[in-house]
Amino acid sequence: MKLKDRVAIVTGAGRGSGRGSPSNSPKQALAKEAAPHGVRVNCVAPGPVTSEAGRSIPPEMKQNLAYQELSKSTGFGHFGEPGDIANLVAFLAPDDAKFITGQNYPVCGVMNLGLADRLSG
Repeated sequence: MKLKDRVAIVTGAGRGSGRGSPSNSPKQALAKEAAPHGVRVNCVAPGPVTSEAGRSIPPEMKQNLAYQELSKSTGFGHFGEPGDIANLVAFLAPDDAKFITGQNYPVCGVMNLGLADRLSG
């Protein structure tokens, strides 16, 4: 198989896509099956991201305690941007990442490291 014939599959996942979760196993199994065929399989697991809909949230709703706590739980004090997710996908998709497969990439501003628990406790 020629390098130009290689394929990359970048899947998305929501909450619960971290290491050891049930959603990790099918991705890794698929990566093992597909690797001999030049196919790479990786998972991007976005955290809270500001979208066009999110930008239109009225300021009084942004004062809501739950919204503020979620923003703080990222470690950066704000939500991510769509480009944060797109940049990772753009890195994983081309052949520059030809030796990367079977991985889960949380793009969540350290939410997956339990920062929310430390902030609230």
